[in-house]
Amino acid sequence: MEDKGKGTLNDYQEATDFIGSLPFSVQQRLFNFSEERQEAGEVLIAVLLEEARALQLYDAIYDDVDNEYDLPNPMLSRVIRGCVDHLGQVPMGADRDALICEYPQILDAIKSAYKKHATAQIET
Repeated sequence: MEDKGKGTLNDYQEATDFIGSLPFSVQQRLFNFSEERQEAGEVLIAVLLEEARALQLYDAIYDDVDNEYDLPNPMLSRVIRGCVDHLGQVPMGADRDALICEYPQILDAIKSAYKKHATAQIET
């Protein structure tokens, strides 16, 4: 009987190839993320692949929005990550409220960038 908690060599090779194809900055953040996880085997691979996709999406959205607006990095980072985690919706919170006051159109820019890059990610 196969152990469901362990991946096959092929699973690891595919994950390694995928992770190796990522920009170094994403690889580094993914490695740090993996150190905090308790999962192992196939479950860990699935979690890491999903996080890698989220990091790539985050980076693409951040680049688009940061080029358009001059915002404090931590605030913009938290709002964009919230958008990625909530599938294109910017969650309620102090950062969101502060952004709306300062830059009323920024939420539309973040959602638009999410839609653009999430669609592109699905197509590849």
